[in-house]
Amino acid sequence: MKNIMDGVWVVDFGKPGKTVAIVGGMHGNELAGVEVVEFLRKQFSRGELRLSAGKLILAIGSPPAVQAGARYVYGEDLNRLFTDLSLGEHAVTWPVQRAQDLARALGQADILVDLHATNRPSQPFVVCQRRTTAAENALIALCHVGALIHDPDYLFGGGEPVSLDEYVTRQGGLGICYETGYAPDLSRPREIAAQMLALLGATGLICGGFSNGSGSVPARFKLCQAIRLDTTAGFAWALGAGQENLEPVQSGQALLINCHRQVRASEDGILVFPKDPSLWRPREPVGYVAKKWGG
Repeated sequence: MKNIMDGVWVVDFGKPGKTVAIVGGMHGNELAGVEVVEFLRKQFSRGELRLSAGKLILAIGSPPAVQAGARYVYGEDLNRLFTDLSLGEHAVTWPVQRAQDLARALGQADILVDLHATNRPSQPFVVCQRRTTAAENALIALCHVGALIHDPDYLFGGGEPVSLDEYVTRQGGLGICYETGYAPDLSRPREIAAQMLALLGATGLICGGFSNGSGSVPARFKLCQAIRLDTTAGFAWALGAGQENLEPVQSGQALLINCHRQVRASEDGILVFPKDPSLWRPREPVGYVAKKWGG
């Protein structure tokens, strides 16, 4: 195992095969992914796990944020900086430089799994920007999630790709944002690590019977509404809304209210990434609606 930069390690079998990247700690207060990456790093460093083909990259996205126990440091969210503008500029801040370094190290991965966690209670789910193939769905099924959410119109980034998984996708790979559950819940790292080992087995990087069951293909959804407010003053989640990820919503249902107006769901579907009001910022999304997406 070779340490190629702060918080990034590579295991290269030296013969043809896929390149798979597993990332944790893009947000420093989402620690389940950090524990998964550290577990896998130790297993490969000790020789308890070995590749049989291809290349594996393990990464802690933002080591300073992990150390600080903060979502991000230096005033910029690292996982919103994988844009053409940020990746093309002369880096003047640590987060922009880190985004550029991670793009170079991880951008050519065939498959990247970015392990995240939510700020509201949640069952695990997966986000993939583009429509996925049957073979890719079989890999995603190894994560045993109930929902697969797509964002072909880049609603998450306000019309452009912004996150690491989206960057890998536009480079021609498969970027997977795996929301592993509620951030304070640290009961699942070993289970998630077993899922990652099953994925490495399914992609041919390791052999030895690593399997946690095939799982079923999750229900598909498409982001269809970004809930943005010019001002958050006076707004609150409507009664029965915004408390958990994947809450069912109905078209026309009030999601946000204040004394002057209501913000309603545009479609039948589910609520995704509802933010705690303490994290609300004017003109930034406070949540999204996703509708069923067939095919």
